[in-house]
This record gives sequence, structure tokens and C-alpha cells, in this order.
Amino acid sequence: MNDLTKLVLLVLLLSGCHRAAEEAQGELLIIGGGVGAPVIMDHIVELAGGPTGHIVVLPQASGDPLEAGKYMQEKFVSHGIATAEYLLF
Repeated sequence: MNDLTKLVLLVLLLSGCHRAAEEAQGELLIIGGGVGAPVIMDHIVELAGGPTGHIVVLPQASGDPLEAGKYMQEKFVSHGIATAEYLLF
């Protein structure tokens, strides 16, 4: 899946989640296949509250959840999020 397809899917997901998020606090993004495009990462950091935000990654569909969690944690931190963690279960 190329970056443009991922971006389109993310936008569609966010537009559908917006109505439900009016009552909930925070955002839930379900992303498959990893996130690569800087514009997508920057948007996720913005949704999480910017540099002081908090992101939790649940790397459930990965063949190696521990490595995937560490990778995404580092990726979010490099994009300016204050707190990024992963949860394995």
C-alpha cells in the first residue's frame, strides 16, 4: 500500500471517528501496515496534543510486536511527541 493510499484511508477513518469522538476524550486511530509518510506522523502527533501529547501504540498485528512497538515509539518521539509508549498484551 503506497503512502497516498494510507493517507486517504487515514482521512476517511478520521472523518468517521469525528462524530463519535465528540463525546469521548482523546483519539483512536487504527493503522495497519505501519506508518511512514511524515505528513501522517505529524498529523497523528497533532491529534495527540502536539509536543506535550501522549501516544500509546498497540502493535497487535505484527509478527514481532516488541520490535514493532519499539520502532513506532522511536518514530513518534522523532516526530516531536513528548510521550510515546507501546503496550503488549
